[in-house]
Amino acid sequence: MLGTFLAAFFTASELGGVGYAAGMSLPLQLKAQVLGIAAAALWSAAITWGLGKVLGAAVGLRVLPDEEEEGLDLATHGERAYDSG
Repeated sequence: MLGTFLAAFFTASELGGVGYAAGMSLPLQLKAQVLGIAAAALWSAAITWGLGKVLGAAVGLRVLPDEEEEGLDLATHGERAYDSG
């Protein structure tokens, strides 16, 4: 995200960049970059949410409350990782 945002600045010919396209300026390019960042973030959030819903319905995203209470090392492997008492 930072690289995409800073690309608007580093494109400026004053900083050694190739310059902006015809009709573009720093504020317009910055607006386009921020819009791209927002679109990518929204897309990623939507896909992550959808995958979470599908996986939650298919296999579940949490262990049983009893297994969580006793500890996952015992519930999954049948042994305790640390002897705490």
